[in-house]
Amino acid sequence: MNGREMRRQRGETLMGWVDRLADGVGATDEARRAMHLIAMESSHAGTASGEEPDRRELAKRIVRAAAAAAGTSEEELRGKSRAQRLVMGRVAAAQLLSERGGMSQPECGRELRRDHSTINYYLKQGEWMREHDAVYREIYCSAEKDCKK
Repeated sequence: MNGREMRRQRGETLMGWVDRLADGVGATDEARRAMHLIAMESSHAGTASGEEPDRRELAKRIVRAAAAAAGTSEEELRGKSRAQRLVMGRVAAAQLLSERGGMSQPECGRELRRDHSTINYYLKQGEWMREHDAVYREIYCSAEKDCKK
């Protein structure tokens, strides 16, 4: 039985386990945040995260399509830049991951390296921008078309 199965059996989440571990070693807030980040990244690596490969492949296609529609790379899309075109690409990716990929906000956040509350904001902004922003609409429609291929 691996660690994930043991935690599931005890009804404990990965982040709950990380918090318990951090408390046990007396970790600082900064160390605790680093531990959470590492846990999120490691649980997301490969298909060991428990997701079906098709769903992960769809998520990769959506992020790739959104990056291309925004005229950037996938790494830049997941990066920290707040350039308007990059943010519009992230918003489009979040909407497509949620709508087409059927992903929850935390799952979308892991794909885009963002917190679920940021994804929540992106989803609300995306609805408004689809109606009122021609540039965003162009990025969204292009990404949607490309991720279907």
